[in-house]
Amino acid sequence: MASTTPSRLLENAMKYADQPALSTPSGDDWLTETWSEVAEFVMDIAKSLVALGFEPGDKLSIYSYNRREWYCGYLAAQMAGGAGVGIRHGLSQKVQTVRCLWLELDQPGSRRRVRSVNEGTM
Repeated sequence: MASTTPSRLLENAMKYADQPALSTPSGDDWLTETWSEVAEFVMDIAKSLVALGFEPGDKLSIYSYNRREWYCGYLAAQMAGGAGVGIRHGLSQKVQTVRCLWLELDQPGSRRRVRSVNEGTM
């Protein structure tokens, strides 16, 4: 069987369950999650996507800053048999709108979008 990013995540969650996997800023500190915690979060997102109608081959457009939710959403789309399509957050609002429309119109499988905005922006 081919090795995929989601399969490696699950493999690492079994082998290194309680070891650090992902650290994210939290105020003036860092929050570190274990491999099993990250895998559980990704699986929860994947289950939610499927419950919302996400199907194998679909694409999930993700408009977000680089952050835990972006990465885990990307993995969840793969875990559900689809693909994550990142929309670069640093583009101007006008270009972002054009890019979103392009993804929706020219990427037929991109039926779901996840948008994440940091507090105090937009």
